[in-house]
Amino acid sequence: MDLICSGTLTREIIGKKLNLQPNEIETIEQYLIDGGIITIKDDEWIPKTIILTSDDEVPLQRLNSLTEEIIVESMQNQLSLLEEEYKGTTSEKHGVPFEEALTDIWHDIFSEIIRIFIAEGDMVPMYENEGCAYSNFIWKKKIIEFPF
Repeated sequence: MDLICSGTLTREIIGKKLNLQPNEIETIEQYLIDGGIITIKDDEWIPKTIILTSDDEVPLQRLNSLTEEIIVESMQNQLSLLEEEYKGTTSEKHGVPFEEALTDIWHDIFSEIIRIFIAEGDMVPMYENEGCAYSNFIWKKKIIEFPF
């Protein structure tokens, strides 16, 4: 039994797939809405959180490798230019290593991309914990049966 499916996902489909009563479906639905995981449009459950399954693991690893190759190649070409531009900045004057500044810039860029997704309604807002912001996603390794 697999809850993740292509096409539309409605209360009726969820009820059939999980053999749930309407009040049980409503409870789950409200929990998912309150958690920012789904929204409802025309009775369809629309994911607001990235949902990854074990089937996504290999393609994601390959995508990660390709992305890293592209970034590393690009950065190697631009690194000396960036290091030159970094010289004389306030961060450099205060002893912040170039690599650390670069990491901060990467996080700023990533955060801005996430903010765009949120503003467009394609992703739920990030949550903060101890001064760090995190984006939401669900990694579904296996289906867990509901105990009711």
